[in-house]
Amino acid sequence: MTERPYSLEATYYRTALLLGVVQGDKVHRWAEQAIDREPEPPPAFFEIVSVPPGDLTRLRHALWPLVIDPEPPAVLEAVLGLLHADLVADRRALHDTLAILRPNAQYVAPASCTLCGTECDAGRVRA
Repeated sequence: MTERPYSLEATYYRTALLLGVVQGDKVHRWAEQAIDREPEPPPAFFEIVSVPPGDLTRLRHALWPLVIDPEPPAVLEAVLGLLHADLVADRRALHDTLAILRPNAQYVAPASCTLCGTECDAGRVRA
């Protein structure tokens, strides 16, 4: 897939929806802004805004044509940064943050270890 200017944002929103750290209305606003901004927005943006904001599964599916797979490190860093910001601002407790990360680590862990660059698991979030 050719990376477009909005591919990183779409990947961020899809990953954040998967982890439950953003709401569907925020994804809707982003898609609406992209439709207003782009002279010929991809059809996926119209699909995104046609999905009810509370239907997170369908929103993630609608984002799929725009995303980069697997998630690039910049997206993982941004999502983890959001979790960190919520944690330090007391918007989310440590046990809630760990509850988000543990069952979802397999979906957001990079293909290779972030520490050594190999297939080992040292740099992945452990369950």
